[in-house]
Amino acid sequence: MGLVTAHDRSAWLHVLESVEQYDFYHLPDYHILAEHRGEGKGMLFVHREEDAIAAWPFLLRDVQEVEGLEDVGQGYKDATSVYGYPGPLYSRRAGEIEGFISRFHESLVSTALEMRIVSMFSRMNPLLGNTVQLDHFGYLERRGSTVYIDLMQSDDLQFSQFRADHRRKIRRARQQGFNVYRDEALVHLEDFAGMYAETMTRVNAKKSYLFDISYFKELRAALGDRLQMFVVEHEGKICTFSMFVRTGAIVQNHLSASTGDIESALGSRLVIDEARLWAKKAGATMMHLGGGFGGKEDGVFEFKSGFSKCRADFYLWKMVLLPSVYGRLTLARQGYFSTGADGRLDESFFPSYRSSPLSGL
Repeated sequence: MGLVTAHDRSAWLHVLESVEQYDFYHLPDYHILAEHRGEGKGMLFVHREEDAIAAWPFLLRDVQEVEGLEDVGQGYKDATSVYGYPGPLYSRRAGEIEGFISRFHESLVSTALEMRIVSMFSRMNPLLGNTVQLDHFGYLERRGSTVYIDLMQSDDLQFSQFRADHRRKIRRARQQGFNVYRDEALVHLEDFAGMYAETMTRVNAKKSYLFDISYFKELRAALGDRLQMFVVEHEGKICTFSMFVRTGAIVQNHLSASTGDIESALGSRLVIDEARLWAKKAGATMMHLGGGFGGKEDGVFEFKSGFSKCRADFYLWKMVLLPSVYGRLTLARQGYFSTGADGRLDESFFPSYRSSPLSGL
């Protein structure tokens, strides 16, 4: 079947409906949203044999758009993934037909080489188990653990697994009259955008985590009823927001914002408790809270880990298809900065030719 663009929504959605479970990060509209932010062109590579199907969404980018690579990068492209947890998708039959996965990989590489794609990168989805089929294909890098709540358990059992201080603060919030509710019409969307911006500034978040009101309006349009926003108020003042996205059995805790005061410390726990009760009633079996920034076991991870003992592995996938070109591009990027030893490229970043210097820019 080859390549499908995100703007061919019907064809893209037909592929998604052919697999048992996908996440909202795989949706064509979510890729179009990324296009509007200048992150690349949404593409879905599809391989089909009889009733077996495998697919992998990417954002296709022109290398020559990178500063310093305007000349040497002409005609070359690379592929990356949307913000979040995408990765490949497989139908049940894909694992039953001998050699299917290998042929899918071979077809993907062949198509990528025809398109002069230098490198490919993707974040993987911790809940879909889509790393097992990638053995000996590219390079998988484990970046840490993420946290999810098993909604198949009873409500009481779920709550009993909350850390003691989480349970105590949730009870206190309810006793003190905190009001938590689902804003079905998203009437507080602009309020959320403002508080989110303040939150990102407060935590010194990277540029990639910064979104304005136009992004949230487009996100609402792209996800429709999948997107749900919960609001926590105390004494008539909003202290916490959280956005959740449901796709089939999976609910993702997508983005959150808070005032950063004592009330929000209670509200940020209460909103998780309320959302998991809603998610279970809605028919979901897992609520994914995610991990720390960059997969690190930081304060964000510590907070999330207090809601469940369930963990999933988070991986990054990387592949260099044109090694010699990759090397030339990296040297050209380094030469563009010409900042000496203190300005060497960040070797931990992939692809390296899109990296910035560790210092001295």
